[in-house]
Amino acid sequence: GINAEYGERKDRARFSPDPSQDRPREAILSRADLKNDKRSVERYMDRFLYLMVKEKGAQGKWILPSAELLDGETCRKTARRGIFDTYGTGMDVYYWGHAPFQYLEEREQSTAQLLGTKTFYMYGTYVKGEGKLNQTKYDDWAWLTREEIKKTLEPKHFKTLDDLLQGNWTF
Repeated sequence: GINAEYGERKDRARFSPDPSQDRPREAILSRADLKNDKRSVERYMDRFLYLMVKEKGAQGKWILPSAELLDGETCRKTARRGIFDTYGTGMDVYYWGHAPFQYLEEREQSTAQLLGTKTFYMYGTYVKGEGKLNQTKYDDWAWLTREEIKKTLEPKHFKTLDDLLQGNWTF
């Protein structure tokens, strides 16, 4: 029968993936999975993917797309500008709210003063499109799973983001 509350059939099993578990994915492999194409958003169709970019240069590290907060600019506008500066106008992203969901504070170790930087993280969802990577700033990009990000991101940044990456957040 139909479950009136959810508008779905009661006799169908609900699919609820556990992102922390590796499991066989034979039934949901895409062309991107078969090619191990980390630049494709069509990989790991049953998992959340997160966009990462590799900074330019020999020592370039993998980071989330970012931008410096300008005077008078909201965090949401800065996040939009960060995607625009990374990919141009070709990628549509929906931002969940106007406030950051997390931040990381880095203090100067040589002084007790409150000098340093704060990195604010905004949660955005990819909607559609594909931009062109800004090759003056970045060498590469990838759509990564939580487990791949853990191997790629600096540990202090991963620890800050881990609750989000595990889906432990509410609005």
